[in-house]
Amino acid sequence: MNVEELQNSLEAHEQTVLERKNNNKVAEQALQARTNHKSRGRGGWTKSGRGRKREGNSFISQDGKRPIDKRKIQCYNCDKFGHFAHEC
Repeated sequence: MNVEELQNSLEAHEQTVLERKNNNKVAEQALQARTNHKSRGRGGWTKSGRGRKREGNSFISQDGKRPIDKRKIQCYNCDKFGHFAHEC
């Protein structure tokens, strides 16, 4: 084997190694994206549902900074405002 053949062989091997590395990176990114998508399920990692959690008799927003104005909430049972269906 002469020097030119050896160099071509090394370049081919290097290209194969780089392709494998890129394929692994793509597979890792796909797995990470799939994992992130799964964690966005109903309620995500917080178990508070749709953006509110119960604290005593009042409901507060998920960020905990502002209370939810129940005057704007419409009951699914009686269609009146000011309470949730489970309070009807």
